[in-house]
Amino acid sequence: LLVERDGTVQHQNICSSAFYTHTNTSIGFVINPFTISMKTGLVGTFRSMKSDLTGVPDSIGGMVNNLSMHYLNIYVSPEVEINTTAFNLKLKLPVSYMPYWYYDKLLGNTNNNNKLFVSPSLSMNYYITSKFSASASGDICQTGVNEQLFYSGLLLGDYHNLYQGYIDYRNGHSASASLNLAYRDPLKAFFSRLEVGYQWNYSPLSSSRRFMGDYILNSYLNHDNRSHNWSINGHISKGVDWLGTILTLNSNYSKTT
Repeated sequence: LLVERDGTVQHQNICSSAFYTHTNTSIGFVINPFTISMKTGLVGTFRSMKSDLTGVPDSIGGMVNNLSMHYLNIYVSPEVEINTTAFNLKLKLPVSYMPYWYYDKLLGNTNNNNKLFVSPSLSMNYYITSKFSASASGDICQTGVNEQLFYSGLLLGDYHNLYQGYIDYRNGHSASASLNLAYRDPLKAFFSRLEVGYQWNYSPLSSSRRFMGDYILNSYLNHDNRSHNWSINGHISKGVDWLGTILTLNSNYSKTT
């Protein structure tokens, strides 16, 4: 990348490589009313990066990167499903073990870590009558480490944006739950639906933008970031024969904190 501005020149060379592999297998069988399955596999990512930046004040940060970041994802994902005429339930329990290897070749620093992720989910559908049904679902998810942030030197994005990585093995979490109720009477052309949902998100990092002279430095701060969201959605529709049309009423409510 070459940028010319105000009689100065900023020049950056980046040399990066990445190798990705994914091997998996699965098995399943049925013992009525149960369906049991499992998927297991291995994911490997191996990447390295070298970069050199000139023409930017070194008071902002380091100008050179020379690093490698490798990790494996050894996962097992069992699943159990129960199916009957009026009832369906599905439980998933994926488990991942992920070792990470980070090496800064400039500083000779090694920063390795091991993470265990468990992200269960449960969903259910119940047909109470031929017209009335209910469904519910919930899940807890652990987000993986963002290895793309593992670098210490600066990267030049364009003529005024600089990017600085953040080496941190902490990971985020999220959880959600929902309940849906539906009533349908096709003979009377009447349909209604109510949906209630909740979602929670957590991240250990917050994005940061700072003005550094002629540049904007984009990075991250060690600051917890949490959010909660409630939502309620309703829908009613009724066919009116003498009008030859369908009357529809929708309502929505959402609150985020």
